[in-house]
Amino acid sequence: MKFGYARVSTTDQNLEMQISALEKYGVDKIFSDKATGKNMQRKEFLRLLEQLRKGDTLVIFSLSRLGRKTKELIELIEKFNSEGITLVSLKESIDTNSPMGRAMIGMISIFAELERELITERVKEGVKNARARGRLGGRPRIDSEKVKEALALYHTEHYSVQEIIKKTGVSKATLYRRLSELEAKNENN
Repeated sequence: MKFGYARVSTTDQNLEMQISALEKYGVDKIFSDKATGKNMQRKEFLRLLEQLRKGDTLVIFSLSRLGRKTKELIELIEKFNSEGITLVSLKESIDTNSPMGRAMIGMISIFAELERELITERVKEGVKNARARGRLGGRPRIDSEKVKEALALYHTEHYSVQEIIKKTGVSKATLYRRLSELEAKNENN
């Protein structure tokens, strides 16, 4: 089945041109939204996604009608590809059922992967520079003496967990994690 999807950002804009192009292409059913492309939770778009099945074709006027963010757009295209759904974009002349369309999607995916790798590289460089300036990053180190004190107070059974946390500064999660570790250690002995 061929589905069409049209979207404009505001209620003042007109869907006519997109719908006309989709009808000319020969779609069986058209879904349309008057909502921003920033929001992927658009009512008719979600209804469309529920109906798409393997072997179906989704026809759009332009890739920008699916969404604004490149990452979301690529994830959506990859989802369609993995589910056996063909995507046709009239404006960009992309048809994922053709070798050229698959190549275009491949190029878009390559650029997305490059972007992810560049972000990872920048993060690693930032961490390296922070360490060079004496900053360690990550979670603050837990004072083992404070943890021992918290465990000792807990085992006296005279203090509530809230009192122990307030007195030692050890978090509830750390206290319970250490208690579990001690319990597991005692069971193994």
